[in-house]
Amino acid sequence: MNPKVADMASKVGFDAADYTWFDFSELGDHADEELKSIGRQYGWHNQMMHLDQFLTPSDHMAVIQPAWLDIAFTYDKYIKFGGYEGAAVMLWTNDGFESPLAIVTEKRVHVVGDEGDGTNIVIHQKLMDASKRNGMTEPDAMKLYEDACISAVNYACLINLRAHTTEQVVTAHMAKGMEFINRKRRAKHQPLVYSWNTIELKPDAQVKQPHKGGTHASPARHKRRAHMRRLSAGGFTWIPEMWVGSIENGLIVHDYVADRELKGQG
Repeated sequence: MNPKVADMASKVGFDAADYTWFDFSELGDHADEELKSIGRQYGWHNQMMHLDQFLTPSDHMAVIQPAWLDIAFTYDKYIKFGGYEGAAVMLWTNDGFESPLAIVTEKRVHVVGDEGDGTNIVIHQKLMDASKRNGMTEPDAMKLYEDACISAVNYACLINLRAHTTEQVVTAHMAKGMEFINRKRRAKHQPLVYSWNTIELKPDAQVKQPHKGGTHASPARHKRRAHMRRLSAGGFTWIPEMWVGSIENGLIVHDYVADRELKGQG
């Protein structure tokens, strides 16, 4: 398991196993400009979309990004809380606080960039008070956290698309040390998580892997992330996230880490 994800997942106030994790902390300062460049490539830089229309690799994501290393952002394509139903992005601290400090709910937003009408955002009083102590006005604080939440979704959405269009190698390894998550799940009388895979998005050329044996038996239950599929006739089509495999063979949870060398590929 990616150490940054393991550390963050053990400290956040939500159930880490409910989300597919994406770690973009190594992408560096150039990432925002790179994402805007990709947006222009797809013609998205001047488009508006609803939160539930983003082409995200997972319907339930947790994201770590470079400028917010002590913060986890969650994205749910559909969620219910209070009287609200719909897509939402939430900002969480790593101190175990069991409520999100900021929530961005449904309204049309720019896929890339800061322009547009913005979104609906609610900020916890704890975060607002801390922001004011640091000299921020309430409107400035709301704009800052709104942009941070939407940026987290952009990272996962655009880097995921870029990985598929540039034929990145995807390698996985089984991770250990699931006890911290299972302790939380036992306390809530939830099913235990059997394993956790880290998927590494590398900028290397696609290579064939030798056959390592095995059978055609159904694999353990796991989520196949949404992705772009290259068509034999040319172009791409969008394949949504789906569950595959048999629960009788166990459950596998994934997290993803993007390499900083994604810059300049493609």
